[in-house]
Amino acid sequence: MQEEQKSMKISKDLVMYLVMTFAIGWICQFAASYFVMSGRADLFTPLLSFAMVAPIAAVFIRYRGLSAAKTGIQGWMPQFKGRMGRWFLVWIAPVVLTALGMVVYYGVFPARFDPTASSYLTAAIGQEMYEQMYAGVSAFQLCGVQVINILFAAFINMFLAIGEEAGWRGWMQPRLAKQIGRARANVVTGLVWGVWHWPVILLAGYEYQMPISQSPWYMVLAGMLLFCLVTVALSFVLDWCYEKTGSIWAPALFHGGFNAAAGLGILFLRMEYAKDTLMGPMPVGVLGALPLFICGALLYWKERKAD
Repeated sequence: MQEEQKSMKISKDLVMYLVMTFAIGWICQFAASYFVMSGRADLFTPLLSFAMVAPIAAVFIRYRGLSAAKTGIQGWMPQFKGRMGRWFLVWIAPVVLTALGMVVYYGVFPARFDPTASSYLTAAIGQEMYEQMYAGVSAFQLCGVQVINILFAAFINMFLAIGEEAGWRGWMQPRLAKQIGRARANVVTGLVWGVWHWPVILLAGYEYQMPISQSPWYMVLAGMLLFCLVTVALSFVLDWCYEKTGSIWAPALFHGGFNAAAGLGILFLRMEYAKDTLMGPMPVGVLGALPLFICGALLYWKERKAD
């Protein structure tokens, strides 16, 4: 009887958590999308960044704090002794997975590869500025600089990503795992996480540059469903980061690095293909995410066997 009451209590807590997380997150996403459609794109990133706080805010409101004793979220004070190799892997893995996805994508679509990155940079900053800043810079040098920037940006982005990771990975997934097993819990957490992004994908074209106002509905729907597959795969990888380091900051670091690395493939994409990103080269496209899908599938089978 006590176990049944405990299970019901967890389910009620989960419903309240999702209501708060979706309410806060979707309000921010709808607002961000509205400003993009109104020509105020400068407000998009701040509002989207604020939306990332929603999962941790829901936990904080529920428990009036974030301590491990109250919430069960582990590793607010990370331990590095004997785990430096794991932390290093968490740090560089997003760049490696993104780079492998680029190789797959451009291997399938070689005509879309611009080795000089001039197509993207010219579109981004203009021909004159490009010639002033990047004259004589090789693609190898440019890529190296970008990788270094990504590795540093991972630590900056980590402080935004912790808002999602503390909620999804730190609070929600462990509770689901107790009820339905770890593998299924990661699938459910990933699906919820993906659906949570739907307003900004639908209205602002987030990740796939295909807002509903400018693209066929079936292409937008494909992007929304594809993103859920990406977040399910990410859910397994991020849960592995959490388990192996014992710290919630590890999935936040990976998440921050993944966000920072996402644009690496676009740098070498010819701009005439910029509106066709369902396949890649970003790690949220079918081919660009293939290395991530493989990692997620391997972890899924491992966890299913353990469950």
